[in-house]
Amino acid sequence: MKPVTGREIAKFERSLRIIKDEKYLEVLEIALSQHARLSGDEEGLNFLRRKDFQSLLGWADSLVAVVHATADLHFAANQVASLIRKYPWNPSDVKTDPESTAKRTFRASEHRCKRMNQWFRLRRVRPRLDTTGVQLERMRSWIRYVLNDAPNLPSIYDQCDFTGGAAIGVHGDATNLSRKLTAERWTVTPSALPYFAAALCNNFHYATRVARRNAIVQSLHVSEEDMEASVQRVSANKVAFVPKTAKTYRSIAVEPLGNGFLQKGVDLFMRNRLKKVGLDLSDQSRNQELARQGSVLDSEESFCTIDLTSASDSISVELVRELLPPDWFNFLNRIRSPSYMLDGVEYRSEKFCTMGNGFCFPLETLIFAAACHGVNAGTCGQDFIVYGDDIIVRRKAFSDVIRLLSKIGFKTNRKKTFGQGPFRESCGSNWYYGEDVTPFTLDFGLDKLESLFKFVNLSRRNNRTTIFLSECVRAVLALIPNRLLFLRPYQGSPGSGIDLRDLEFTPRFMRYRKYFTVRWLELDSRPVKDVWQYPSWVVEAAALRGHPSDQLFTYRRKVVVRVRETARSGDLRPLTLSFGGNPEAFARKVLLTKGLPEGLIG
Repeated sequence: MKPVTGREIAKFERSLRIIKDEKYLEVLEIALSQHARLSGDEEGLNFLRRKDFQSLLGWADSLVAVVHATADLHFAANQVASLIRKYPWNPSDVKTDPESTAKRTFRASEHRCKRMNQWFRLRRVRPRLDTTGVQLERMRSWIRYVLNDAPNLPSIYDQCDFTGGAAIGVHGDATNLSRKLTAERWTVTPSALPYFAAALCNNFHYATRVARRNAIVQSLHVSEEDMEASVQRVSANKVAFVPKTAKTYRSIAVEPLGNGFLQKGVDLFMRNRLKKVGLDLSDQSRNQELARQGSVLDSEESFCTIDLTSASDSISVELVRELLPPDWFNFLNRIRSPSYMLDGVEYRSEKFCTMGNGFCFPLETLIFAAACHGVNAGTCGQDFIVYGDDIIVRRKAFSDVIRLLSKIGFKTNRKKTFGQGPFRESCGSNWYYGEDVTPFTLDFGLDKLESLFKFVNLSRRNNRTTIFLSECVRAVLALIPNRLLFLRPYQGSPGSGIDLRDLEFTPRFMRYRKYFTVRWLELDSRPVKDVWQYPSWVVEAAALRGHPSDQLFTYRRKVVVRVRETARSGDLRPLTLSFGGNPEAFARKVLLTKGLPEGLIG
């Protein structure tokens, strides 16, 4: 048989892009019909058939705002909503302007932070000892306990590094280490410049390599004047927007290069300090487990989940000044961007940081955990736990935490906050009386072979999604030509092939010589190499940093897709024993269970 080529896949994807919206609506109609049979609610199905997509989107939002009567109904409602709300709709079809909505939200959060800054300044002029004052003092004490009185600059400098994302002056797809090290001028805010010089020189590998470029680094101690030739002073970051839902985008900030270098070190330092008090920001499983427990237990000791609206955009400057030790505030304030650029205009920032700032996530985690401590919520890691703006506390402290957060400028997202009833949600996991009701979220278009594979694999994340979306899976599989239907008996990357879970081997895959060998085809997506002529010292710097040699410098979003054959072998039992004497019947049964047609069996 003629091998599958990338050109064949490209031809298929060109034809797929023409019909992708039509096929998405067919898949959505199947899911809405399934929901209508379970709930008796045909409103969403009617909106779809009338092509009233704007009303359909509003209907989907209404589904996630309530807790439904049973686990099955709750799952079904949230599953169809998750197929609608984050799908990359054409804004003209749903009559939305997500970027304008995101800008209004951003400006509203700036206004709220401005009011909070005024409130905190007024408190300092007219101090009064009230409940909030006592709670703020407890928050300050806990933060001091976690961070200590002053930042450990040598430790932070040791962890500073360039990230792979965009920065002011190094943007687009070419944002790898080589582009940043050899940038004509490093962008940095004036207040962060001395820290950037110290941190750069503290990294011996970068310092010695950079010295070859322009001789500005000649020792481990470099003055601000020595940096002038290599830096460009900027006063602001740049606000940008990325897709979130069909109605709105998410705001992020593109930071100056030097500031991002420093913020990375603070991020790692804070994460390490938080981990020592029971908050591991590399692991969401603890939050997910406590959410499950909260959905089962109904008492004052039950765990409740709190979610905040625009949490990172609501951290006002004066709130951070109020809570952090003075040395910590001064340091973070100097390495953040004090202003932002939006629509070509520079504004003074009322918020302390936003997503895109390297230390924003651990800082908001620290503040929200301190709020739990401020209301005597118990022991961190046992009675309360925080992951970003996902907060879990026991019911006895639930109202007090929400009240304190409201006083210091944060707005609770009532749609995703649960203190009563059988439902809890945290860190992407949904629980209803201890049952997993987490839906599959469709946030990509059905316009590539990789996307079709992802739909099939990710839609089988648990038993409920597997059963509910089985007909949808069949409709997606019908789009894939037999030659491009890459099945495999092992789980792999969701977009590279279709996993036949619970099925170790089928006759389709088996080859027998001395050992049984399993072979299959799958997609191999690799980032495109950035082959510009970078200096040799950059390669040395990357190697000393631990950069993999097979993917030295690549583009951020450009990938090349190939087809590869993968194999596994071993001294295995005969198929007749593995499959109870009838391997093809067993394979057919498993394929049908997984929602795959019988005809796939070779």
